[in-house]
Amino acid sequence: MAVSFPQQGSWDWFELLGPTLSYARQVAARISAAGIDPHTLEISQVIARAFKMDSIGKYNVSHAVAGLRSYKSFSDLLSFGFCDTDAVHWFVESPGGLICLALCAALAETFHPDIAAAVVHELTEKLNLPREYQPSPRQWSGLIRACSGVLAQSEFATKSDKCMSYHPSPRKLTSDHLKQFSSGRGCPAPQDLADALLEIARVSRGELLNLTVKGCAAAGWLAAFGEWVLGLSVAIYATFGKPELEYCSETCEGKPELAQIKLFFDSAPSSDDHSVTDIQVYGVTVQVKDASNFIPAHATENSHSIVSGRVAWDDCLISAFGYDFKTLLDYRMQVSTGIGSAAKLFEALTKADPMFSPQETYLSRSYFSDAYGNGFIDNTVRWFPELAQMRLGAKKAYSHSLLDAKMNYQKTITDLKHSCHCDRCKEDSGKEDGHYCLVLIFETIIVMSQSLSGISVDSKLYPRRCGLESFYCRQEKLRDETEIALDGRAAEIGPIIYVLEMVDQPAFGGDYSQEEITVERRLMDAMRIFSGRYVDVPSRQSSAISSDGICVYLDSLRTLSTSREHVGRVHVVAGKIQYSQRDYDAVTDSWEETTTWKGPDADKGDCSFEPITMILKPTVKGISVYYNLKSKQGKHLQIEPAGFVTKISRVRGRIHCRRRGCIPVDDIPSVESVRTLYVDNETNREVEIWNAPSHISRCALAFLLIYDEDNHTSQGLLKEMEAASECLSCAIRQCVRDDNGPLIFA
Repeated sequence: MAVSFPQQGSWDWFELLGPTLSYARQVAARISAAGIDPHTLEISQVIARAFKMDSIGKYNVSHAVAGLRSYKSFSDLLSFGFCDTDAVHWFVESPGGLICLALCAALAETFHPDIAAAVVHELTEKLNLPREYQPSPRQWSGLIRACSGVLAQSEFATKSDKCMSYHPSPRKLTSDHLKQFSSGRGCPAPQDLADALLEIARVSRGELLNLTVKGCAAAGWLAAFGEWVLGLSVAIYATFGKPELEYCSETCEGKPELAQIKLFFDSAPSSDDHSVTDIQVYGVTVQVKDASNFIPAHATENSHSIVSGRVAWDDCLISAFGYDFKTLLDYRMQVSTGIGSAAKLFEALTKADPMFSPQETYLSRSYFSDAYGNGFIDNTVRWFPELAQMRLGAKKAYSHSLLDAKMNYQKTITDLKHSCHCDRCKEDSGKEDGHYCLVLIFETIIVMSQSLSGISVDSKLYPRRCGLESFYCRQEKLRDETEIALDGRAAEIGPIIYVLEMVDQPAFGGDYSQEEITVERRLMDAMRIFSGRYVDVPSRQSSAISSDGICVYLDSLRTLSTSREHVGRVHVVAGKIQYSQRDYDAVTDSWEETTTWKGPDADKGDCSFEPITMILKPTVKGISVYYNLKSKQGKHLQIEPAGFVTKISRVRGRIHCRRRGCIPVDDIPSVESVRTLYVDNETNREVEIWNAPSHISRCALAFLLIYDEDNHTSQGLLKEMEAASECLSCAIRQCVRDDNGPLIFA
């Protein structure tokens, strides 16, 4: 039965609910698995009837859902993303489900989940739903969470940020740091957004000819929602004294006066407030004010007021850093030289060059081929195409000596600082607050590129603008809090110290809080880039995290490998962690201890195993997991995915070898057997050399024999299997010199 919506007064909610009740019960199991309250789902479908989608909007949302993917863990036990049985697929099939899904997913894609839930709750308030039938904001948050990530890879994710970017404000997205309250864009109050949405709904149903919206930059989300989801035509104006047209839908055919939604942004902070009477408008006008200063008083987390969409890789730096990034590009020679010099210095770090201290080597985690050398240069340009013109200059700088690289990197930072007019670099600057520092933008690019060298992500999943800026804010915080502590070290190796992974540890004033620390920092880097949010993790030993529609997980959940391209690699997908069709927030290492295998010597020299199995156990805070390896003698070795990554990363890259001029050790042994003992003639020190016959046994030996302590020392060294890796003589000499435990072929 068709239901009409009155323009004034209350709806007959009992009439509206009737057709949905029995339908919801039929899919109760599927819905509850997603953490959605069935009653909340019923109410959401009725609210959805207030909106009318045209064929373009239906195609956009349906196409986005059809493009959702899921990826499997080892033995296909865990799913990352959106699997075929996920509740979001049911929304496409159900009456009113598509617009319900689109509304919740669109809100979650731009606003904090709590703000998104509050907006939907306000809709029920304003539609006069009897209080006994109103779901609480907490119940709405379950629906928002289930829909989060659905539009992360769609055009809407970038369109919403583009529409908001037309606002004339030059201020940054955040004022100081990701966890600070103030937002340059402003965050509207949920009740204002709900009011505007209901008026837009009237336009979609044909009850209003057009609508005028005035407000802060976040109001641009309304234009994106109206156009992409509902198929309405929009025109966006920025008010610089006189309103200037910034965008107009193609369906207007060049006539913005025909737009169904006309959006007028607030004046820039430095401008006087001017009227818009010279633009003829019709219909209802709604005001969407900035309420970000009031939100923290009721917020449980400080990033509630941050409003952000996604930016395409092709222009992500200009989108995030604006005019100041354009200024940085004017210093092409300095930037290209700095990138190439950083590539040389990172290469030296991965090869344990004496320039770097043992602690700096120990805390380094980036041994991927794209994290140093020519690979780093290519990786930087691949992720950030805006820097393509820097490739040749960077390659030339990389070809210089290590000493030249150190001096050239220092010169790059000095030149950029002298050319920068931000408040940090020049106290007498006439520039207003909110402009970016050229030095920090450059360092942000370096840090992000090295982090991204170990991150694999679908080409359609773009970073959140606030995620990119959070890296800038982190560099700003690190500079502020570590410059004095690292001053002596910076005098020795130069400003490269400020982009090394070691300085992001809490002991050095790192940005990540204790609640965010994981054994593999790249997990949190990926979550910051693609979700842009602060995330609590249940355990430092986390191997997968899901939040805000983004799932990040270690490659060690897919396979065990000691390869430098796999250890510590992070995969990023839109979606969630699922096990047995249930959603979880995290995967953590198991605390159970089942190991009985003590190594080949204790097992009669045998180092072979039966096929690996993965053991999972759901817990209150997530899923605990470990690999079980069973030897031929029936004994077990337990390997935890996150713990495995930690051990391997800390003993890799600690052998200094230039592959030329190496002094051979006396009586170098054959390493064809599993265990070989070498005795140094001068010191009489013994070095155990382990060379397991198979991939799995190498993983088992490395995990079992490497003794990891909390005082930044690890007993054991890894020698790469590749022919171009460290030579055996240098590896043995390093073990003898440091008395550093066994040498393990990886």
